[in-house]
Amino acid sequence: MRDEAWLRDFLFAHPAVLPTSAIDASYTDPLPVCRELRTPAGRIDGLFVTRFGGLIVVECKLWRNPQARREVVGQILDYAKEIAAWDYADLQREVSIARSEQGTNALFELVAARYPDTDETAFVDSVTRNLTRGRLMLLLAGDGIHENTERIVEYVSRYAGLHLTFGLVEVAGYGMPDDRLLVQPRVLARTVNLERAIVRVESPSDVVVLSPGEAGSEERGDEGARHGFDPVVV
Repeated sequence: MRDEAWLRDFLFAHPAVLPTSAIDASYTDPLPVCRELRTPAGRIDGLFVTRFGGLIVVECKLWRNPQARREVVGQILDYAKEIAAWDYADLQREVSIARSEQGTNALFELVAARYPDTDETAFVDSVTRNLTRGRLMLLLAGDGIHENTERIVEYVSRYAGLHLTFGLVEVAGYGMPDDRLLVQPRVLARTVNLERAIVRVESPSDVVVLSPGEAGSEERGDEGARHGFDPVVV
């Protein structure tokens, strides 16, 4: 039976299914970090990271009723708020616990195992900056997603102080005659929510305040945001 735990484990085992680069090119090639990451708001289904320190939070849901849809959107945003309050040591500790590798820098070590030329100091600094700025990608993955995108944008706008990239990803599975599974991911909606105003300090005496449009912030709805991706057969 393909339930939410199955979907979580499938995405963790096959991270290439996640269409992160189509949502934001800076989150290309996500590496699976851990499942069931503890936060004060609850346990995150899956945490992924890029080689450059981009953090991706994935919550899996089989979308069978509207109430569950509303609740899971609020839930993943609560996860983002809690993670944004962490420093690197907090994240490292929880990742190590989730991976049963206490006492190690598990987050860096798994990236270095894939990319041996990764500089530890640069990686830690990048993750730290992302945590400080609340820069995260949040993905809701499931089947049969039909959430109203305007409602999603409304939820995300409550967290305007965080640099959140948000995506709804449908992961459709089709059984094949030879008992293999054809999995077709599809981005149903994506939104980008930055601070309403960005203060850029160009020099100690020169401060420039940019409007959201000038800063390049944007919100994308359903139109133009529906993409199909090459299916994966397992």
